[in-house]
Amino acid sequence: MKLIKRKTEQTAPNRKIKAVVDMMFDDIPYSEEVTQAQEKIETALNTEFDKIKADRHEDEALEELLGKYGRLSQMAELAGYPADSAEKWRGETQAVDIRPLKKEIRKQRLRIYLTSAFAVFALLQVFWLIYNITAKPVAVIGNVFVIAVDLVLASFPFRKYLLINKWGVYDAVF
Repeated sequence: MKLIKRKTEQTAPNRKIKAVVDMMFDDIPYSEEVTQAQEKIETALNTEFDKIKADRHEDEALEELLGKYGRLSQMAELAGYPADSAEKWRGETQAVDIRPLKKEIRKQRLRIYLTSAFAVFALLQVFWLIYNITAKPVAVIGNVFVIAVDLVLASFPFRKYLLINKWGVYDAVF
């Protein structure tokens, strides 16, 4: 029982630290560098919090941590970034627009749904083919033709180019 209590004691302030870091990065435009910096700062603050918490109560440790590292530039220095990197992140105007990424994800999702539907249809046709082989051997040629047409139709959503797009997502190819 004591182990469970101690684990929840460690998790609650970590959520508070994550909330503080999220608030600090709230107005900063999205980019991959900023996302990595945010994770690194959060890890560094959690490590520092654990060091401070060894000597004091959690609330006092959190208060001291936020007193020491209350500004984003101080947090960046703790994580190993230069102090002026916080200003660079705030002034960055070339943020990655998420709308094209969402559009690409919708396309990928549609491809997945279509492929799944065609795969299920092809599997049903295979079962029907097995049934026809045992019951009506004459209908086997028609079943093989239907399966071939289904597989050709299933490949159409994947007729794309073999490249990694600008978000690092592999495009499906055939």
